[in-house]
Amino acid sequence: MAAGALGPAGTLASTSLKDWDSTFRTNVLGNLAVAQAVLGSMREHRFGRFVFFAGGGAAYAYPMFPAYAASKTALVRAVENLHEDLKDEGDFAVAILAPGAVDTDILAAVRAHGGYVKTTVAMDEPVGFAREFVNAESVGFSGGFVHVRDEWASYLNNGKVPEKRDLWKLRRVE
Repeated sequence: MAAGALGPAGTLASTSLKDWDSTFRTNVLGNLAVAQAVLGSMREHRFGRFVFFAGGGAAYAYPMFPAYAASKTALVRAVENLHEDLKDEGDFAVAILAPGAVDTDILAAVRAHGGYVKTTVAMDEPVGFAREFVNAESVGFSGGFVHVRDEWASYLNNGKVPEKRDLWKLRRVE
């Protein structure tokens, strides 16, 4: 699921809660609505793969776009909970990907408001992750918050689980 809106630019004090509500409706509820729409069929077949996108908005403070950052953080926690809900129901895997700084309109707006970007990634990196994830027979990091350049491929199709699970959570240590 990739519903995403950058939301209002400015601080908490300078932006309206109406704008925050709109950002949360898109970034959190928009993604969860799609997941909820397909979940019944997936449960019936006891199989499903979910990929959500969060990125740096969840991992770091975005002082110029706080509604975006807060909404993406909420989505990470929703994905962790979805994983817990599904882990004993069949062959389900859920991941939330930090796709890296892909050159999009959102990245252009972040830069225009003074945001600093260390490196960018090509669109084929997150697309490659999504393709391999949804086609995997097994996923050892289900429920995890994964950066596109993490060693995620070594945990597909072999039953391996990351030893340091905290590195695959929002609370990751770097």
